[in-house]
Amino acid sequence: MIHLLYLAKKYQLDDLRAFCVQFIRSSVSIDSVWDMLEMAALYQEQDLMDICFSLIDENIENLLSQPFHLQKWYELGADAIIVILQRTSLNISEIKLFNFVWQWCLHKKDTKEAARKMQPFCPHLRFPLISSDDLVHIVAPTNTVSSEPHLHYYVEALEYNVDPLKFSSISHEPRFQKRGSSNTK
Repeated sequence: MIHLLYLAKKYQLDDLRAFCVQFIRSSVSIDSVWDMLEMAALYQEQDLMDICFSLIDENIENLLSQPFHLQKWYELGADAIIVILQRTSLNISEIKLFNFVWQWCLHKKDTKEAARKMQPFCPHLRFPLISSDDLVHIVAPTNTVSSEPHLHYYVEALEYNVDPLKFSSISHEPRFQKRGSSNTK
């Protein structure tokens, strides 16, 4: 069906394209979500991408706790990881999300190189939502936010954990909002 979708798009057969999209949409499942997301992005099918993201949002923690899906996570490119991190509707704690992104970086490189590879993801992680204990014992040892340009994320997160009222004027910004299914993308 994917090849037929490609041909329908190539030859601008809109009815056939719509049929293919509808068929593929009905077959998206947890087991196929990563492949379908990749295919939807390749063919720029926003409806299919939205369905995949909806499944990922609700099931990301469960997905990434299974070896098959974790391997698919490792195969994603950095741009795809950033798109996922930008979503406010992910149903996962920030420290678990940090750990999955860190594991993705470690999978690609050694520990020192992984800290450098982590840099593009730091602006999209919500460090203020990570507990002080986890910041000190989990985040800090990775050296991902121990120096410029991302040291301010770590300092801000620690300050937020000590005195959240200090941030009340900017608490509406995404980095202070808990992710979850009740939020929008």
